[in-house]
Amino acid sequence: MFQQQRYPLLTIDLGKIRDNTKYAVSTATDLKVFGVTKGCAGAAPVAQAMIDGGVAGLADSRLLNLKTLRKCFPDLQLLSLRQPMVEEIPEIMDLGANMIISDPAIFPRLTAICDQLGRRQKVLVMIEVGDGREGLAPKDFLALAANIKKWPALDFVGIAANVGCCGSQISSLAAIEILCDLADKSRSIGVNLDIVSAGNSSCWKLLTAGSIPRSANQLRLGELLLLGNETETNKPAAGFHQNACLLQVEVLETSVKQGEQQFIVAAGCQDIGRGFLKPLNTKMKLTRITSDHAVLKSGSDQNLKTGDVVTLIPSYFALQSLSASPHVRRAFIRYNNERVQLAIGNNQVF
Repeated sequence: MFQQQRYPLLTIDLGKIRDNTKYAVSTATDLKVFGVTKGCAGAAPVAQAMIDGGVAGLADSRLLNLKTLRKCFPDLQLLSLRQPMVEEIPEIMDLGANMIISDPAIFPRLTAICDQLGRRQKVLVMIEVGDGREGLAPKDFLALAANIKKWPALDFVGIAANVGCCGSQISSLAAIEILCDLADKSRSIGVNLDIVSAGNSSCWKLLTAGSIPRSANQLRLGELLLLGNETETNKPAAGFHQNACLLQVEVLETSVKQGEQQFIVAAGCQDIGRGFLKPLNTKMKLTRITSDHAVLKSGSDQNLKTGDVVTLIPSYFALQSLSASPHVRRAFIRYNNERVQLAIGNNQVF
């Protein structure tokens, strides 16, 4: 009889995610926090922990994840983070999710679908503020705002920006100020934007310093709530748990190479994508990763043998891949320390 594999096992502590969320929400007093669930493949238990922590809504970039969220939370505000592909538009509209749109060239098609279905759609326009990512150039936005009546089925409810994701050439503060200035200028021509979504977990340092302009009113937080990291510097943020998500992997081989203990463990690029892993044991270091293996080394005796288990902390990209992998089992630790496990694969838990 087939026996389910035990490892790799991704353990997600829902209590710690709830704590991280509570701390973020209580600190961001003048901004609505949306919990970004794409790092955990839209898992409903994680979404519930964010809701229990006080988020105003949930955000994700994938249709399947958004469907899961709507099924589990029928009355919660949802935000589609990535401009939908054309075939996804009707389904996202059915979910009642606000859409972030990065290329206005989609507006005629989006309007036609709205007319066909007899619907209206709430839209946030993504502004490219120097991060080299998706979005409309600031100089082009006001011309767009002045002509929004061309698309009567679309409700332009806000603007958004990504900050600190792709090696921005300007500071995060300057980028947010560009966004807020556009919102102010839009109001001067009669376009009132309810939402100014200033950015993501990379904005945390600005928030704690009290430097985010007052006209910004929304943050989209994922990595900060899941891993406790501030994205722009990729460093732990004070006041947050950094061990809410842990990966347990089995040791396949032990040896001594060049005077150091070496451990080959059963996790590789196929499991973590372009992410990376950090051993929870600070006396160990990850030195190499291949498609199916990770190589750990230590200068001191770790007393590990083949078949033992090592615990690693995933990066955000690694967490995304692990959560979606059919080769990784997930376990959610409830607030009462009860552990609920998923079988192999990325099946959702409701």
